[in-house]
This record gives sequence, C-alpha cells and structure tokens, in this order.
Amino acid sequence: MTIETRPSAAHRIATELAAENKRLRAENSGLSQMLAGQRIDLAQPRAELGDTTMKNAHNITDRFTGSVIFTAEIQVADDAPMALRLGAATAVAVAAKADLRHADLRHADLSGADLRHADLSGADLSGADLREADLREADLSGADLNCADLRRADLNCADLRHADLSGADLRHADLSGADLREADLREADLREADLSGADLNCADLRGADLKCADLRGADLNCADLNCADLSGAKS
Repeated sequence: MTIETRPSAAHRIATELAAENKRLRAENSGLSQMLAGQRIDLAQPRAELGDTTMKNAHNITDRFTGSVIFTAEIQVADDAPMALRLGAATAVAVAAKADLRHADLRHADLSGADLRHADLSGADLSGADLREADLREADLSGADLNCADLRRADLNCADLRHADLSGADLRHADLSGADLREADLREADLREADLSGADLNCADLRGADLKCADLRGADLNCADLNCADLSGAKS
C-alpha cells in the first residue's frame, strides 16, 4: 500500500519564499552588472532623475529692489547655511547662463555667498553685489566683474586671469596669492586691499586707487600703473 504524503502549509510557504528570494537575487545581480562602473550625474535634467533630486529652490534677488532675478533649484540640506544656499544658486545661475547683469539696471545680490572653489569662469557678474563673498580659490578667469561690489570679499588664491574688474569696488578685499595676470583693473578701487603675493603680471591698473594696499611680494612685471594712486601702499 502506497501512502501519499502532502507538504504542510508552512513547508509550502517556505518553499515559495525561497523561490522568490532566488528570483530577486538574480534580478539584483543583473542590475548590479548593468550599473557597474557607471557614474550617476546629479547635474542631469530633473526629468531624467526625478523630482526628488532637487531638494530646494532659492531666489537670487536684485540688490536694490528685492525683485527676483533668477530662481535656482539646488540640492542642499534644508538646514544649510544661507551663504551655502546662495553660493549653490549662483553656481546654477552661471551654469545656466542666466542674465544677472546690471545693464538693464539689475544688480544681483550675492553678498556673503559661499563660492569657494566654484567654477565661475567667463561668468557675467557685472555690477553684482559680492560684498564679503567667499571666493577662495574660485575660477573667475575671463569673468566680467565690471563695477561689481567686492568689498571685503575673500579672493585668496582665486583665478582672475583676463577678468574684467574695471571700476570694481575691491576695498579691503583679500586678493593675496590671486592670479590677476592680464586682468583689467582700470579705475578699480583697491584701497587697503591685500594683494600680497598676487600675480599682477601685465595687469591693467591705469587709474586704479591702490592707496594703503598691501603689495608685498606682488608681481607687477609689465603691469600698467599709469595714473594709479599708490600712496601709502606697502611694497
């Protein structure tokens, strides 16, 4: 006589779970192989990565009117300092080639922005309010900073080669170690600015106000200092 045995309900469920786990492991293995060596670029458009990648929106406003010039979507923590949020928004605006110029009477308020190591090369920031901004080691090569307000800005070791700083207000700014080769500094206000160790090779300083500026160790080879005021400057 043959006795037929049937698996218990618990055994059947365990078997089904094991089979499902095996299937999921196979899928995950295939996905891992597919993504191996690939880098996810968070700078891709939102449509490709989904709405969750951009955590916050931040407005860049006009210095004098408070009106919104540009709204940037930035990926920072909700409790990130305002300086960091503004710096991130500025970087987004520059990358998007947003119009932040003062030609149409707009003056972007970027005062106090944290822009350390930021790539702002070729950016049009003419007339921008960058007072006390942290621009240490930022790349501002070829940037348009004509008539920008950079009072007390930290530009230590910044790359300002070929930058247009004509008419800029750089009073008390830290430009120590900055690369200002062939920069346009005509009529710039550099009173009491720290230019120690700066490279001003072939810079145009015609008519610049350098009263009481620190020029110790600065390279002024070929710099045009015609009509520049160097009274009280340290050299």
